[in-house]
Amino acid sequence: MLNVGILQNLPGDVVPMATLLCLVVVSAVVDFRSHRIPNILTFPAILIGIGYFTISDGVAGLLFSLSGMTVGLGVLIIPYLFGIMGAGDVKLMAAVGALLGKDGAFSAFVWTCIAGGVLAGVMLVIHRGYALDLARSCWGTLKTFALTRQYIWVYSKKMVEKPKLPYGVAISAGTLLSLFLR
Repeated sequence: MLNVGILQNLPGDVVPMATLLCLVVVSAVVDFRSHRIPNILTFPAILIGIGYFTISDGVAGLLFSLSGMTVGLGVLIIPYLFGIMGAGDVKLMAAVGALLGKDGAFSAFVWTCIAGGVLAGVMLVIHRGYALDLARSCWGTLKTFALTRQYIWVYSKKMVEKPKLPYGVAISAGTLLSLFLR
């Protein structure tokens, strides 16, 4: 492995690690600003991961990258299918997996969950009005269910627009934490 500043302390080879660092930093900035993670960021990273590991380690490298991509895709596909997060977040996690392998993808996912919880807490503090309105709606729904035995969502009279959580920021932070705490 080449001695390239901050990259010298990271596991693995320079090409996938440099690609990963660029991917997560740019994705975090783009997602924070636009609430989207474009394919132009994720697909090349997936191809670089698969291509690099296949060229360097043959079939074992291909399986390493594909298994990581599958884990990255698999851990976020259910929230995506339920509309909880966007497809860009899923593809970003798949790209992380393609560059880190299955163990690295799972570690990044665990740290992403922690970073996502912190980010959600910060968002709730920033958008206190939404959190209070959501609590009122939940309380009203519970009271309605207790009285009628029917699940009917009760909207708060002052329900404000739901804030968007840029989960790409959490994925980026979780991935970086998993790398630096390894």
